[in-house]
Amino acid sequence: MHGAFHGVVLLQEVAVRVAFGTDHARRTSAEVGNSRRFHGLPHGLTVSAPLLGPTSTRDWTASVSTRIDGAALAASTWADARRVYLPVLERLRSVPTDLPEAKALRPVRDWCGGDEWPTLVDEVARVLPTSTLRGLARGVVARLLRAESDTEPTVVHGDLNPFNILVGTHSIGLIDVDHASVGDPAIDLSWLVRSFPADELRRDLRPDELARASVHRAAGPLQLAVAAHRNGDRALMHHALRNFTSRAVAAAQG
Repeated sequence: MHGAFHGVVLLQEVAVRVAFGTDHARRTSAEVGNSRRFHGLPHGLTVSAPLLGPTSTRDWTASVSTRIDGAALAASTWADARRVYLPVLERLRSVPTDLPEAKALRPVRDWCGGDEWPTLVDEVARVLPTSTLRGLARGVVARLLRAESDTEPTVVHGDLNPFNILVGTHSIGLIDVDHASVGDPAIDLSWLVRSFPADELRRDLRPDELARASVHRAAGPLQLAVAAHRNGDRALMHHALRNFTSRAVAAAQG
């Protein structure tokens, strides 16, 4: 299996993740540490626990974690997805943010530059073909920072898509918690606004959070582009910028 920046090998009881690219040792160390802190929070969810590592060579760094039983969430309608998503969101939001483990989670967007992300977006946006697109990228960053500025932060997973939610017979599990942070709760709704009708989501979720989630979704390709740029993966950076362009054009036409 492959993620954006990792290869994953699933064995019977453990998962082995191998990172490549620029600064792979530091990135993996940050991810493993964050996973340990998230695992220790009182969220009542089953979470994979780091076991071994990181172990590095010149070209890669590997870590080993427990494997969680269950299958990735499969839900084609909000009526099906809400049965899993709403309890997960409730449990994450119930975690006190003043706990030491919560305070020690990585800063929001640490994986793609943290506070430097807006400046890094300007840097990678130079390859966009028109000044209009470059202006749209700066506009998305500005809207996101404004949207987040007056929110009540909660513990968030950071990449709460169906592939990272494992549904077992008696439990709900989360994997890939290395981007977990204390931040805008709408971060964890960005996949939902892409996947389900807005009128259905509004029956269960606050309109202001859904509006911010749309901004987080628009910013997603710019976050991936910056992370790819920092990791030396120009092919992935250009792929992410193409996604940003197609979404920006579609939004302008719609």
